[in-house]
Amino acid sequence: MTKEEVKKAIHFKRPKEVPLKTEDFSPDAFGKHGEKLWKLLKRYRSDFLIPAPDPPSNWKPSKEGEDEYGCVWEKAEGMWTSMVKEPLIKDWSDLKNHKFPEPHPPGILDYIKKCLRVPIDFYLVGGVWHGMFVRAQYLRGVTQFLEDLCLEKEYAAILLDKIMEVQIGLIEEWAEVGADCIMYGDELGTSTSLFVSPSLFRDILKPKYKDLFNFSHKKGMDVWFHTCGYIEPLIPDLIECGVDILHNLEEGCNDRRRIAREYRGSISFGTAPSNHTTLRHGSPENVANETRWLIENLGTKDGGFIVCDESTIFADIPLENIEAMFKTAKEYRY
Repeated sequence: MTKEEVKKAIHFKRPKEVPLKTEDFSPDAFGKHGEKLWKLLKRYRSDFLIPAPDPPSNWKPSKEGEDEYGCVWEKAEGMWTSMVKEPLIKDWSDLKNHKFPEPHPPGILDYIKKCLRVPIDFYLVGGVWHGMFVRAQYLRGVTQFLEDLCLEKEYAAILLDKIMEVQIGLIEEWAEVGADCIMYGDELGTSTSLFVSPSLFRDILKPKYKDLFNFSHKKGMDVWFHTCGYIEPLIPDLIECGVDILHNLEEGCNDRRRIAREYRGSISFGTAPSNHTTLRHGSPENVANETRWLIENLGTKDGGFIVCDESTIFADIPLENIEAMFKTAKEYRY
């Protein structure tokens, strides 16, 4: 699928096909399925190119697991992902002396620039995978930062602004290499509720998102916003902030039928059959039927839907179900 066809799908301009994003698998999925999974991914190629930047050329971690913000990550017991070991800004006096990354870190996209010397016709997605809300939690601690938003709003806003300054620089870097989109990842919901009330979101976070996403649009890039969990009450706000693609409308947390009734055609959605039920326990026919339902109900006859992971695809999801989702997406025609 060409870049222009992907753009047509996102902006409701009657694409011929449904875009497909295929790359978000856990390491254990490759360990279990091996060559069969690689062959499947070659057969159903992603319509999105989502490269990861390198670390800044002038930065080296001072300890194992350290990132550019100084946070140290360690693998959580029984998990394949890592978590921040401890907050760095334990008191607001630490904020003044904390060293934030440079807004324009040297070298992070040099390899990508070299690769892009060869003309490509992919929709290129640049990433800001740790948004300002979760990054502030890494630096302050989850519970502490949620309290800050209620009790220390001035300091919380200063911290968010410092993170936002870094992220604006990163968005500029992606714009310079010709990215078509910024994928911005923040986590606004738990499995049952929002992390913050809608009123608090509108008071503190929404204006900052709006500025960030307006900046991305001025640079000629779409905004792909990722958040897990329950987010229904915030969908109108995210639309107002300028989100073009909303991912992932996690089933079991959100009422997809209600969302389809109320917001279909107002924003593009990207998601998949339920990771917890249909993909894991359903038949390939169940998966194909649900994939078609999502395309036709969260999307429109003019586009507005991307078939992609609901969240990371793990080893316990049958390979034939993954293929049923990919095959349905590639065969569907408006």
